[in-house]
Amino acid sequence: MVRQEIKQIHDKVMQNERPQNLDDYIRAMQQREVRIIPSINKQGRLQGFRFEYKGHNLKGSEVRRSMSG
Repeated sequence: MVRQEIKQIHDKVMQNERPQNLDDYIRAMQQREVRIIPSINKQGRLQGFRFEYKGHNLKGSEVRRSMSG
């Protein structure tokens, strides 16, 4: 299941690379073919993130509740 694959990739990145900021995290996920797409609300503020992987596009909360914005 794609959700579980994204979560496993996320867990490996957090455990092995320990990104110090959001840019490092995004870069590490992209190296594993997971694209991070920021969700911006109508006020122009960051609302959350979407994860694109193997043709699927999921909200962070759909992957795991703690992975939402």
